This record gives sequence, structure tokens and C-alpha cells, in this order.
Amino acid sequence: MGTATAQTIWGIHVRKDLDADTLFLHRGVVALDGWKAMGDLSTIPGKRDAFKSAYSKAYPDAKPAAILINTGQPFRFLHEMKQGDLVVYPSKVDRKINIGQVTGDYFHDPKSKGYPNLRPVKWLTTVTRNHFSQGALHELGAQLCLFQIKTHADEFRAAVESEPEITKDALEQSTKTAIAEDAFDPSTLQDARERIAATIVRRRGQPEFRKTLLEAYGNRCAMTGCGCVDVLEAAHVYPYRGPDTNHVCNGLLLRSDLHTLFDLGLIGIDSEDFTIVVADSLRHTVYGKLAGKRVCLPANSAERPNRDLLKQHRRDSRLR
Repeated sequence: MGTATAQTIWGIHVRKDLDADTLFLHRGVVALDGWKAMGDLSTIPGKRDAFKSAYSKAYPDAKPAAILINTGQPFRFLHEMKQGDLVVYPSKVDRKINIGQVTGDYFHDPKSKGYPNLRPVKWLTTVTRNHFSQGALHELGAQLCLFQIKTHADEFRAAVESEPEITKDALEQSTKTAIAEDAFDPSTLQDARERIAATIVRRRGQPEFRKTLLEAYGNRCAMTGCGCVDVLEAAHVYPYRGPDTNHVCNGLLLRSDLHTLFDLGLIGIDSEDFTIVVADSLRHTVYGKLAGKRVCLPANSAERPNRDLLKQHRRDSRLR
């Protein structure tokens, strides 16, 4: 999906709240975390001074500095955020980063649990934090509830533009998975089907990159030898930064759970002898048994993971 370079990108934060996470991702919205006492924001005249007056009335004990900061955010949410803008929501529940596109105007729903000020959003992609540079993550960690992403905006645009096509087979398979896991709301069945399908296809990796790794590793997980192709995913050693990083030497074919642990920096590979390194927190779990085991490498040495990239991943993950 292409996006215009002038497209505004917003970051939005909420507290660690499963209700908010469910509201955002299942209903297809973003919301302001707070400002409930101000009521329907659309009834306030579209001037910053009017928002200051409304905030002061709703929160009479607020200090001048708080009034200045806390009136700018609802004003921007209502009057500066536009249909077509991108919005980035870092979930505090699963720590994944969700990127969507604003599809409509502000609306007020007093029945929405603690989040009455809303904008409709179509979620486009969900990626792990390892997908982005530390600078981008730092910018995304702003203290405000609503803020504009500028310095590292291109990284978030690239995450959307790299979204692979969702095939009919992937859609049908994901639906079966969703039924088994009760992962969707029956009242929004079609939206849920598309969202879950997109998540599964994206998680497996770009189709051509995954195909290349499946061939290189003989359809088997590099760490366990698992041959169930349906759970094998294309993992990037160095985070995805566009098509150039979809190189076989920057990839590993991993079982889905190991892919997650690799992205989280809880499991890695020693660049000297290609043995598995496991974080101390996993030592007494089933994954602890993998420590010291040599990974299964492609027969073709030109397709093996780059040692320097493995070393950098281990260093960034602080694995001993």
C-alpha cells in the first residue's frame, strides 16, 4: 500500500488496559485516554482558547502548565487529525506496534468504557518493536497521550508499505485458527477475518523472503528441526528496513514461538560456533534445553546467517 510523503503520522498512548486494547483493535478505533469530564469535544468551539476554558471548567484544580499541555491534545485530536492520516498505537498488553489509517471524523460515545472520545481507524499492520530503530522507539515513547511523529516517520511508513498481499488461502486458514481460539467478535466477523489473516501473513514474513528461507533450510526450523511448515516463519536477524534486508543471510527460519523470543532478545545465536544462546529468564523453561545446541544451517554456505549480524543481535539483546 503506498502512502504520500506528506501524510501526517500520529502516535497515541493509553495506560496498560486490556479494555482499551480490545476497544482499539477489535472495534477499529483510537481514543483519548482521559478528558472524560470535558464531555463531547465537538460541542466546544474550534479555538484553542475555547478548549482551555472548557478544560478549566471541567478540571477546576488544574494548574496553568497542565491546562496548556492538556488542552492541546484534545484540540489536535478533533481539529488537526485528518482522515487518511496514519496512527501508531504501541500496545502495552502484548508490546506490539499497530499502525492504522484514520477513516473518519471524531465522534463521542459516552458508553465506551473510559474512552468516550474516538476516531475510526482501519488497522493496516502489526509489527514487533524489533522492526524499528532505537531512535524510532524513543520518539514513540513520548509522554503525551497524543503526539505527532516526525523524525522517524519514514520507518513507520515503510512498515505499512511492506505489507504483503493477503491470499484467499491465508484468509481461510486464519479463520479456522480464529474459530478455534475464539479470536474474533461474531458481530464484526468479516473485519475480524481480514484482521487476523493480515496478522498471520505478516508474521510469517514477506512471501518471497519466507519462500527463500524455506528452501534454504529444507522446510525445517533452524533451532528445533520442526518440519511443520504452517508454523515456520521468516525471521530477520537485523530488523526489517525495506526490501534490501530481505536477504537470505539476514534471515532465519524459525518456529513461531522462537521467532517471538528471538525478536524479544530472549534467545539468540552465537556468531562463532552457531550455538543457541538463551536468556537467564528462560533457563528453567522448556526453551532452556536449547541452550548450547548448534542450529541447523543451510547446506549452501552462501545462504547461512551473517556472523556480524548475529553478533549485533546478541549484543543488542544483551545475551551472555
